[in-house]
Amino acid sequence: MNLILHLLLDAAVIFGLAYLMPQVDVKNFGTAFLIAVLLGLLNFFVGWILTLPLNLVTFFLLTGLVRILVTAVLLKVIDKFMDSFTIQGFWPALVIAVAVAVAGMLIDRQAPSERMQETRAVASLSDTQPFGAYTASGSVAAPVRYSGDTNR
Repeated sequence: MNLILHLLLDAAVIFGLAYLMPQVDVKNFGTAFLIAVLLGLLNFFVGWILTLPLNLVTFFLLTGLVRILVTAVLLKVIDKFMDSFTIQGFWPALVIAVAVAVAGMLIDRQAPSERMQETRAVASLSDTQPFGAYTASGSVAAPVRYSGDTNR
């Protein structure tokens, strides 16, 4: 379900930015959805080939920035293969890549996958109890009873 949500939102972002930016042309929403599918497939199969050397050069300190740059490059590759999708220049591709990354981050925060909850990458609903707090020691979270004492 999370994959479908990502694809639909990515297509909406691409289609919306094509409407707002004169340098980007997308024929219809179906084309934008196809672009989102191709972008996901290329990121999965080819993106790591581009991401790994760039991350090695930056010593894995700029992983998010590298991922956005690779997404922009992949958008330009998709532009070369599709007649119904045009991006004039690299900057519009970079803007779309940033918008897709932000949209993906928002989806992951609102509807995290089970894997993200298991690794505690995001807080689950049980972590936000009104009368208790959780402390983490290592990978184990233990409930702490609220005693009403504000001087801890």
